[in-house]
This record gives sequence, C-alpha cells and structure tokens, in this order.
Amino acid sequence: MIGFARATIDADLAVDAALRGQRDEAIDRLREAYRLYLHHGFRPLAGSPGEALVELLIDRGDAADVAEAHRVVDAWQTHGARIPALDLWSLKSRALLAKAEGDSDAYAELSKAYLALCERLDARRRLADARRMVD
Repeated sequence: MIGFARATIDADLAVDAALRGQRDEAIDRLREAYRLYLHHGFRPLAGSPGEALVELLIDRGDAADVAEAHRVVDAWQTHGARIPALDLWSLKSRALLAKAEGDSDAYAELSKAYLALCERLDARRRLADARRMVD
C-alpha cells in the first residue's frame, strides 16, 4: 500500500512543481519514477508517473518531448500490466498525443474509446475528463 501511495503522491508533487514553474525538474523526476516502477519495481505503479510525464512532455511541446511521450506509452504497451483499469492512462495519453500532433480523427477515436472504457470500469474520477475530451 505504501508503494501505491508513494507512486501517486510523487506524481502529484511533480505536477504541482511543474505548475510552480519547475517543469523541467518535474519531468526529470517523473521520468526516473516511471522507469523505476516499469523496469525494476511493481509495474502497475508506473501508471501515475507515466501519465503525468506524458502530459508534461506534451505541454512542453517540442518535437523531442512528443517523441519521448510516445516512447513512454510504447514502453507501457510492451512492458506494462495488461489490466484494463491500468491501461486507462495510456489510452488517454495516446489520445492526447494524437491531439498534440493535429490528428483529429485519431483523437476523436481514442477519446471515445477512453470514455467507453472509463464508463465500463466505472472510473468515476476520470469520467468528467473523458467526457470533456469527447465533447
């Protein structure tokens, strides 16, 4: 339980730091946490730092960041846990990447799939965001 809380708290603290102007440092911390959990820790815990990392990379927005965000999601597809609830973040991330790259068709398709999975799993904390993405 402590590991789960730490992964989530670390991701939240990094996002907060980014909002306070420390985006580069936050990205570095999230990158490290994501790699640690995905390759050396309990893989399901990689989702929180992975999702936050992708969103900050997209927000920073240069081509290298978008490419790195794709690698983060691809690494999850290769090494992550194959559990639908744990795949929510990667599905959302793929939608956000499509939007960042101007692929409106892929964004619409992935957003609808994300909303459908959120509804199927009753992922209440994600539903409002998923609905906004589809609207």
